Amino acid sequence: MRSAWRDYLPVQPELEGPVEVPPAAAVAEALRASLDQLQAVRDDYLLQRYVTPLLTDPQDHHRRLRLAQARLEAEAYGEAIATPQPLVTSPLAAEALFHIGLSYACLEDLDQAQAFITRALEADPERLSWRQTAAALQGLLARP
Repeated sequence: MRSAWRDYLPVQPELEGPVEVPPAAAVAEALRASLDQLQAVRDDYLLQRYVTPLLTDPQDHHRRLRLAQARLEAEAYGEAIATPQPLVTSPLAAEALFHIGLSYACLEDLDQAQAFITRALEADPERLSWRQTAAALQGLLARP
């Protein structure tokens, strides 16, 4: 989504004079409508940037990993887990396993997160940030 802001950046009007604060219900309704619009923009972006090209070329594994990352950032953790699953036996298995592990961590399923991140580290033990993530998970799991 970060790269989409330049395409979808909203224009903010300049305000002059006093501003009347609307009732809380109106603010809540406007906020919900704005969040729904943001979700629609996000969905459209993911469709155009990732999903449609993957339908054309399902072997574009790097694009699939970027889609998994975008879904993780969007807090769509179930989709972030499912998206890289086809890659766990590919040359990009380590990255796929790590993304799946992060998604499980975000769902607070720390045992699953640790299992996937451990597998990622077995496939690529040189990733310092992955080792740090594994150590942080270990610390969380050691808590009473």
